[in-house]
Formats: sequence, structure tokens, C-alpha cells
Amino acid sequence: MKSVSNVLLQQGALAKRRSLVKYNSNLRHRAELWLRKFAVRLLCLVPFNIIRKRIACGRKPIFDDTCEIINIIENDPVIEDCGVGGYANHGRLPKSGHVFFTKLMYHVRLVGPSLVPIDESGYLAEEAVNFCRLNDLTITTLETRILKNTEPVRIHKKCISLCANWTHWKNYFHWLIDVVPRLRAYTDDYHILVNDPLASYEKQTLEMLGLLDKCIFITGDHVVVDEFKFISPHASLSTYDPDSLDYLRATFLKKIVTPQKALPKKFYLTREGGRRSPINERDLAHKFRDIGWEIIECSDYSLNDQISLFNNATHIAGCHGAALVNLLWIKPECRVFEIFPVDRILPTAEMLALHIGASHYSLITNSLTGAPIDVDWIVKVVKANEHLEAS
Repeated sequence: MKSVSNVLLQQGALAKRRSLVKYNSNLRHRAELWLRKFAVRLLCLVPFNIIRKRIACGRKPIFDDTCEIINIIENDPVIEDCGVGGYANHGRLPKSGHVFFTKLMYHVRLVGPSLVPIDESGYLAEEAVNFCRLNDLTITTLETRILKNTEPVRIHKKCISLCANWTHWKNYFHWLIDVVPRLRAYTDDYHILVNDPLASYEKQTLEMLGLLDKCIFITGDHVVVDEFKFISPHASLSTYDPDSLDYLRATFLKKIVTPQKALPKKFYLTREGGRRSPINERDLAHKFRDIGWEIIECSDYSLNDQISLFNNATHIAGCHGAALVNLLWIKPECRVFEIFPVDRILPTAEMLALHIGASHYSLITNSLTGAPIDVDWIVKVVKANEHLEAS
């Protein structure tokens, strides 16, 4: 079977998508962010050092000739615009690409939940926060937050950092896709700064890699490190980076321990109660069970078992969400059915499937996020395509 990407549209989906107000919730988010940044900028005018030392003055780039480039990530329309990518509202990298790099820094001050380097004049490292395709990570920097710990914790070791926006807000998809690839630049003479507490999947990841003992747990938002290897964010949000995907597969697939219990080969990923789940998601799960599919809740499985589960699968179905990052582990013969609300279409999971050479089907419903979906239409489409040979 060869890789294939198909988009299957429910009747009325395109018309509803065109009628959607493009800015909806994004406008409110941007307005709130602008107000927070404006308030912090007003504080910059306060002459008292007790306040000025707890906020950032702005951003400055730190990339120079001393940096080591890991790789340059470029747009790949063959993958990114294939299938559902042509319907998605996702940005593009600059024509020059996104530079994934490291920089050695000495006696550097790191601030905020993401531990962003800041210079003596109060300027944040621009590359640490201004990298997202759709928005930047201002929300976790001193541009919108006042420093809590005025006195830094001093660390007299060589360190890298896995602290990030995604480890602060705890997102499984972005942990694997955007944070763990930083370890491509890791060498065992360094310690690793991590946010305390770790999520269970973060801890299990570091245990699988044998790196938990190398971690230094950070509870505050202000540290000074004697020698710090800055690893730039590895792009984000709908960015296709084949080198990092190959690194993740090569690193983790050889470390899995096969579970003793039998693993299903054909399953539906339930996410009942999730903040973006359709309100009748339980009905959808029951429909899949009726046609012979197993129902899987990923949170019931360890990281090791999730990798084994997906690597063993022949058919996977589920609503768009973080659990589909586990498509990283599938084999080329796997067939994937991803269900989208019409107002939230992203090619992130599709790109994983196509990179591996698997077949991916995008089922775009005519429902909005959180609203009821037509479970009969979804199951009908899956039944019609689950055994169809790719062409």
C-alpha cells in the first residue's frame, strides 16, 4: 500500500467554513494580549528600579557567527499543502526558513516560566519567543508578566533547558514535537533544566531516555547559569521538520518494551470531556464499537505502551487532538481517519502520517468545535474506506 491523503467533506462543510468570521476568538485573545503588553510597557516608565528590574524592555536577536546551526527548516508544500493542508488556516515560514541553532552563553540570566535569556539591559532573546507561525509566546514572557523571583537561583553547572511554553501549559503534542527535538543538541556533559513538577508523560520520556538523573528541577522564574547552551525553539504549529521526526522515531522506537497484554490493531481514540470534543463524542465511540473497533483512551496507557499501541496499529480513527501525535510511531501500512470540526482544521497529524508513508483520511464535518457531530456520516465514510486500496 502506498501513502495517500484524502479529504472527505460532509455536505455543507465548505459553505459553513466560508461563512465563519475569521477572527472570532483570535480577536479577543489578541486584544487581551495587547492590553497586557500595554500595561507592562506603562510599567517600564516607572522610575523605580524595584519595578523596572522585574519586567523586560523588549527583544533583541542573539544569533551571530558563534552559533552552531542544527538545521534549517523550510516550507515543504508537497507535505504541508497536501490533503487537509490545503484547507487549513496555518501560516508559512519565511522564504529563508527557520534556523534551528545553539549558542553558548556564560553567566546568563534566564527568566519567566520558559526560562528565556535576558541581557543586562533587560532585552529578551528574540529567537526564544518570536518563532511561532501563528503567534509568539509573549504570554509566558516578562513582556506580559512581572518577575516573581527578584533574586535568581544560581546554578554552577553546564546546562541546557527543556523549559518552554509547552512545559508550562503542559501539552503532550508540543512536548514531543517542539520540545524533545532540542535533545538533538544534547551531550551528556550537560544537565537539563526542567519545570517542576513534570507531567507524567514528561517524566516517562526522560526515564526512557535515561536522562531523569541529569535534570535540575526549576520551581521559580529566575535563574543564573554559569554555562548555558541555548537551543532555539524548533519552529512550531504546523511546521514540518523531517529531520526531527526521524530523530524521534529512531530514538524511541528502539527503546520500547513490548507490553504483556495484547494490543488492538484497529481502534478509535476517545477524548470524551475534552475541551474541544464534540458533545456527543460518546455516541461516536459507541458507533465505532458497533462496527468492530476497539475504544482507546490514551491517558490509560504509559508512554511506552502508547508507542507500542500505535506501532502495532493497522487502523486508527479519532477527533483532531494531542493524542494523534502518537502517529509518530505508526507503520506505513497503517490507515488513519482524522475527524475535524469545520472551524478547526490543522494538518499537524496528517503531516506525521504522510512523512511515514501511511494513508490519511481527513473527515471534515459541518459542525463547529464542541457542537454535536453527525456520527452516522462519519462511520459510513470510515466503513467505505477502511479496506479500500490506495490508488
